[in-house]
Amino acid sequence: MKSLIGGDLTRHSILHIAYIITIFTVCTTARGDVFPSCADLPQGKCSKEDSIAGQEIRCGIQNGIFLHGSRRGNQIALTFDLCPTNLLPAFAPEIVDYLERERVPTTFFVSGQWAESNSAEFRRIKQVPFFEIALHGHRHPRLVNTSAETIRAEIEDGKAALLGIGVTPTPLFRPPYWDQPPALSVTARQCGVLPVVGDVGLGDPDPHRTSDIMERDAIRWVQAGSVIVLHANGRGYATAETVRNLVPLFRQRGYIFARVSDLVAECRVPTMETQDIDMNPHMLYQ
Repeated sequence: MKSLIGGDLTRHSILHIAYIITIFTVCTTARGDVFPSCADLPQGKCSKEDSIAGQEIRCGIQNGIFLHGSRRGNQIALTFDLCPTNLLPAFAPEIVDYLERERVPTTFFVSGQWAESNSAEFRRIKQVPFFEIALHGHRHPRLVNTSAETIRAEIEDGKAALLGIGVTPTPLFRPPYWDQPPALSVTARQCGVLPVVGDVGLGDPDPHRTSDIMERDAIRWVQAGSVIVLHANGRGYATAETVRNLVPLFRQRGYIFARVSDLVAECRVPTMETQDIDMNPHMLYQ
């Protein structure tokens, strides 16, 4: 047998090519071409791309948990967790200032305890019309192997804390530590919220994750519909520099920044009959 360049293809060469094709096929099929690194996800799980309402929108939804938006468009979501911390300062105003100045729609997942301890900073975020405030629980405990009652308390107590400061959160809930216990999806929906994780965690609380490393990984991993996870509560060691570099880069590449609620709306995520929609200002579940 002759190769395309005129040489002989040995049996070894044919087997080698077949091996490469097999590995490529297996990896692409197993991952659904969704996640750049499944090892970075909770429990190392990849997501299958679900068809929504019979259409190939290719949104990432696993066990009722929203992972990413449509792979067919050009929207991506930049998100920041604001969880309780003993670090001082407990807020990164330079990140918020930059996002506001550059008019970047952003979703902040805010824990109740953080909001109560940093009410002035919380109101600072609230003032920006293209920022979105969603739930990140209240006390920020681990939820692995926990009960539905504990999950419900995290959601309801966090919601009550934000309402007490005068903010009605968008009905999205990011579980602390990305924990995904079996009862998460049903319990969250019963509380009227959609659980959201993400598909690109850059690991900014790790001091060894420099801006160069996070930028490299973001370039490798981000694709249409991606939900990028960072922190704005003082736990992000190189977060501000990373954001300043990534925003113009992804805009140059044709991506449009959107809030997570915009990605969810595009995916037309259905509601459960038991869902409480009184905290749904954007009518996400149609």
